[in-house]
Amino acid sequence: MNTRTTAEPVKHETADPHYECNVCGGSEFLDIKSRPKVRCASCNSLERSRLLQLVLNKEGFIKEGHKVLHIAPEAGVGRNIRAIVGEGYDAIDLRPSIYPEDLMVRRFDLITDTEKLLNETYDVIIHSHVMEHIPCDITSVLWHLHRSLKPNGVHIFCLPILPGRYECDFNEITNDDRTKRFGQFDHVRKFGADDLDRNIGKVFRLNPYDASKVLNEATSIRYKIPLHVLKGINSNTVFIQDKRSLLLQ
Repeated sequence: MNTRTTAEPVKHETADPHYECNVCGGSEFLDIKSRPKVRCASCNSLERSRLLQLVLNKEGFIKEGHKVLHIAPEAGVGRNIRAIVGEGYDAIDLRPSIYPEDLMVRRFDLITDTEKLLNETYDVIIHSHVMEHIPCDITSVLWHLHRSLKPNGVHIFCLPILPGRYECDFNEITNDDRTKRFGQFDHVRKFGADDLDRNIGKVFRLNPYDASKVLNEATSIRYKIPLHVLKGINSNTVFIQDKRSLLLQ
C-alpha cells in the first residue's frame, strides 16, 4: 500500500468559536493552497474525514466488541474508533512509522498481504482515498478485503473521483505528469466520474451514502464541510457496502 502524502498547509488561521472539528473538537483550521480553512490544526482532519465521522456517528457502525480494520487511518477518526472498540481496532499501512504511536499501526502491504486475511474477520473495514495509491489491479485487493468482512459487516470507503474517465499508469513518470493525470504526484490512477460504473462499479453494486442525512447548512458551516459534497458522487462521497454488494462471487 502506498500511503498518500498530502500538501503542506500554507496559512495558519486563528481559532474561531463558530467552527468546530467534529472529529476532535478543535476550532482552529488551516488553508491548503486555494482551499480556505479545510484542515483541522489539531487532528489534521479534512472535509471527507469530518463527513465520515458524521456518518459513523449517525449510523452507529462502530460498537463495543467490534473488530475494525482501518487502512491508512486518519488519526482523529482512528482514535475515536479505538476508544470504542479497544483491542478490536486494527490499523494498517505500508509505512506505520509515519503515524502517532497511540494508533498502533502495523505494517501491511495491500498488494501482497490482503490475500492472507482470514475469512469473515472484521465487522467494519474503512479506507479513505487509499485505492488511488496502489500500483496493481485493485479488483483483487477489494475482493480480499470484502472476503474478510463478517456476514453482517460493512465495508466503508471514499475515493478521489475526478472529471472524465478512469485512467491508470504504473510506469515511471514524473511527479508533474502524475499530478496532471491523476490529481496528485503519488497517485497511480484516477477514478473518473464518467465511467465509475465500468471500473469499481464492476466489483461492487455501489451504495453511496446520502450525505443529506447528516449535513445541512448549519452543520456545513460549523464543521467546515462544504455543501457541494451533497451534489452527486464526488471525492467526499462515503460508500457503504455490505456482503451482498459484491458482484464477484
